[in-house]
Amino acid sequence: MTDSESGQFIKDFIAWRLNKIKAILNPIPAQSTLTAEAYVALTTFKDGADVVQATADAYLADLSTYHQSDLALKAINKTRPSLSADLTELIQDTKVVELYKSYAQLALLQSLQSTTETDAYRYKIKINVVEADLKSLTSTTLFTDQTMKLTFLSMKTTAPQFFPYLVYAKNLIPKVKEYLLKTETLNKWIEDAANFQIANKDNKDEVDQIRYNELKTKLDLLDPTLGLSNAVLPMYNYGLFAYYTTHNIKDTPLNRKIFLANITRQLNNIAKNPKNEFYSVVSSLKANSGGLVSIAHKLSSGFFTFMNKESIKAAELSSNHVFTVEDVKLITKMNDLGKATEAYSMMKNNAVFFKFANGLLFSCQLAAIAYGFMNYDKLTTFDKALLYTGTGLSVVHVATSVVGKKIFYYMATEISYYLKRYADIAIVKSISLVMEALPKIITKTIMQLASKLTPVFLLISIGFSLYDAFTSAKEGNWGVFVLSLLEVAAAVGYGLCLIFATTCWAGPLSLILGGVLIVLALVKVLWSFLASLFTGDPVINYINSVDSKYVYTEKEEFDLQWVAQHGAGSIGTPEYLKQYLFEFDFEAYIRRYNP
Repeated sequence: MTDSESGQFIKDFIAWRLNKIKAILNPIPAQSTLTAEAYVALTTFKDGADVVQATADAYLADLSTYHQSDLALKAINKTRPSLSADLTELIQDTKVVELYKSYAQLALLQSLQSTTETDAYRYKIKINVVEADLKSLTSTTLFTDQTMKLTFLSMKTTAPQFFPYLVYAKNLIPKVKEYLLKTETLNKWIEDAANFQIANKDNKDEVDQIRYNELKTKLDLLDPTLGLSNAVLPMYNYGLFAYYTTHNIKDTPLNRKIFLANITRQLNNIAKNPKNEFYSVVSSLKANSGGLVSIAHKLSSGFFTFMNKESIKAAELSSNHVFTVEDVKLITKMNDLGKATEAYSMMKNNAVFFKFANGLLFSCQLAAIAYGFMNYDKLTTFDKALLYTGTGLSVVHVATSVVGKKIFYYMATEISYYLKRYADIAIVKSISLVMEALPKIITKTIMQLASKLTPVFLLISIGFSLYDAFTSAKEGNWGVFVLSLLEVAAAVGYGLCLIFATTCWAGPLSLILGGVLIVLALVKVLWSFLASLFTGDPVINYINSVDSKYVYTEKEEFDLQWVAQHGAGSIGTPEYLKQYLFEFDFEAYIRRYNP
């Protein structure tokens, strides 16, 4: 795919959508009447459910059922549905028809093999072959185009209030971005999300998926390229992670070394620059404390004393949680520093020192978080060479962000920088390993909350890669970003599937969900009648009618069932041989065992 073709299928979709909306709206509202605040206030959710998703799922199920074979319809006890004019218009191209025929067959096979209601088909269907073909099929731009169009068509009856804004999407996108990244908006979102997750911290079935999905859906409706959601969602969720972890760094030898190394580096940088706004503070501390090494040790010890004594437990987080210097006044809690010298006592009312102390503490906390993320596989010992040295990580920058109530925006930017390092094909494994290692950095109580953000971190990182692919033509097939069911289950599958189950992202849905997970929309429809099926001929007849590459032979099926019942390594045993001959070579069985 060339640069000129990069993202062209999304541009074509936006043009198609605009023409459809203009044919619907009469009159089209003036742009001046549509504000960013009003758009953000819109929602596709009602009573906790995404009504756009529900309708899009139904359309997908109808199109799949419509393109099933006669044997398939008999197997699932359904009749071929009548399609609306809108859906009929979508399938005029023969390529689209062939796509739905293939998808319908693969989706049904995957559903039959995955059902928990019966084991009758589990060992008949080669699920690895089915899922590989399903992944390949749903990773194409053609399938992606269809999913976006189904989402749009569902909006005609469920969320037409979005249409006037989508007409002016190009001009509205930067305004929505500016509004959502305002300090007040971001801080309010973090506060609300934190309070909700704290209240539900013991509920594993609640990862605050609706809050995330509700926002992502309307951002991708406005900008299907993922550009807007990539600009906003990382800042919100990395900011929330910073909110949780602030003042909840674990008191361990590793973290104390990280703090000490960071403080020493920061003090040395300040002491070398007379123009630094904290130069006078550091000079005064140096003159009264025996040098920078002594100051570094005292500050590091003091910070942990403060965090240990005044650690903000999960249940006590509030909207005042270190948003401003005045809210913290941390130096008054650092008894070992306050009593150490007259200089420290004199600085208790020194606003510049407050700013310096807060900025230094936050820089230490961020350095510890960054060390955990970037060196998750090297957390047994401290290596100074691995300490985070981001160009923005200075006391001046951090302290200014604290005073301006932008600390979580600042920290989110830094976290975003080093999480982007994992935005590649191995993202599932990397992020899950990172979050498994972080308890060495963060206290257990807070890790319980922070771990719920793992699926979001994963999706955000994939989003970075997808957006890059759209804009730079790195890939012609989006399958490299698709998650397999096994990868998801092995990493953060539970929370991830909770998010998937409640979303209808209006951008390239299949690019993120992939061929395996997107079929859940169809499975939800199928399972309602799969539960009532007995081990009957219609299903077996259908399975036997599909391409043989998707179906195990009787002997392969026998081996799979044997291993499932008797364990790995049981093939070839005398018991196995006896049963195998009984099933497939009865004459040999008679000769050998002469029962």
